[in-house]
Amino acid sequence: MLKRICVLLLFLFTAFALAAQDSADRRRERSTNPQPAAEADAYSFTISNNTGYTIRDVFVSRRADGDTGESSVVDVMHRGRRIIVRLDHPLNGNYLYDILLIDRDGDRYAKQGVRLSANDTVAIEMTDMVF
Repeated sequence: MLKRICVLLLFLFTAFALAAQDSADRRRERSTNPQPAAEADAYSFTISNNTGYTIRDVFVSRRADGDTGESSVVDVMHRGRRIIVRLDHPLNGNYLYDILLIDRDGDRYAKQGVRLSANDTVAIEMTDMVF
């Protein structure tokens, strides 16, 4: 009987800890992603996280620049969520971009050679995982 009570308490503690972490992640996401979708402009596009996992980093680079890209605009991006990425130059469809997302386990998801225009949405899927 004591063993069952211990297992039950361990289960409840684990469930509580996971719920608290998820709640903290959601608060952090709201506080670091202040730009609502309605405020998108000629410098912005949307990334949709359809990987099924929480993303911790987002990188976007213009191919012509040859750099490693602009870093994450959020601390976390939960599965099924969208973020607006605002770059420092207008998106007019003339350049190709590479987009890289990294989840909490370090798995990488990439879209390469994406032609972006203002207000486009790029969906990152599980099939975009880089092995």
